[in-house]
Amino acid sequence: MMHKFKKNKKPLLWLLCLLLIPPGVFIIRRLMPTDTRIVFVSMRSGQEEIHVMDADGTDVTRLTGPPASCHYLPDVSLDGKLIAYNDDRNHLAEIWIMNADGTNQRQVTHGKGNNYYPVLCPDGKMLVFYSTRGGVRHLFRINLDGTGERKLTFGAADDRNPHVSPDGKYIVFSSNRNGKNDIYRMAIDGSRPVRLTKDPADDDYPTFSPDGKLIAFASTRGKRSQIYVMDINGNNVRRVTNETEPARHPAFSPDGIKLAYDIGRDYDSDICTVNLDGSGRRMLTTNRFRQRLFRRLGRPGPLAALLRLNGPQCDWWPTWSPTPAK
Repeated sequence: MMHKFKKNKKPLLWLLCLLLIPPGVFIIRRLMPTDTRIVFVSMRSGQEEIHVMDADGTDVTRLTGPPASCHYLPDVSLDGKLIAYNDDRNHLAEIWIMNADGTNQRQVTHGKGNNYYPVLCPDGKMLVFYSTRGGVRHLFRINLDGTGERKLTFGAADDRNPHVSPDGKYIVFSSNRNGKNDIYRMAIDGSRPVRLTKDPADDDYPTFSPDGKLIAFASTRGKRSQIYVMDINGNNVRRVTNETEPARHPAFSPDGIKLAYDIGRDYDSDICTVNLDGSGRRMLTTNRFRQRLFRRLGRPGPLAALLRLNGPQCDWWPTWSPTPAK
């Protein structure tokens, strides 16, 4: 009987630890330097809000808050001082900017359809985004004070998910101009578009490396979406991740040696980092495991209620802050 009691005691202790320890403590502290931080979207407050954490997954701080609206799709300026993001108050997606600590929130776009995916330009004066106005997604550019809006792409195809090169000369984006999503590059003024990927799979979410020599993107080549890296001319494509669930939304670290990305599906995802050669993969958040345990426990029940109270929800859409956002 004594042996049987000891054997059954350990699972209960482990379950108690999972319920009471906040997300992220399963990661050993200081796995990577914390002189940079990661800005991301989380459902920890019950709706989409922007958070920031150390690059090892610790010290999580919420930058935006309910109940006025949801806040999502963040992008951090090169100097780490500004964050552009989406705000859906009044049931319309608009682009806003704020200081890196969440203060001084101000609106950039006003109406004319839903505006998404803001990306700050290196000059600190403009941002690029896509809009659904007219029923087709096209890219636009606008000054941070809301003036000087300019349409960059035209036609019947959907152009979306832009990213601006570190020197401010180019934009990469995804488009279905050839019947499926491929990665394109064009000049900052919208001229000289070049198709970079031609694989039968869908390629999306392109992002430049800090030195402008590489482009990371997500692709459905293979069984599920994974993270890939290629040269800026589209050559030398190589796979970085080997996740068992979809991997999306890559973001380079400021030193260019790591990628942050999220794994999982909508509203059931976590954030990971990995070296460019695929080694050193680390999971920074642990919400997917908690969500699945919660579903297994069922509703209602005291254990399920405690798990739900202590460990919601999902984390996704990481973007690296080049300087401490504290």
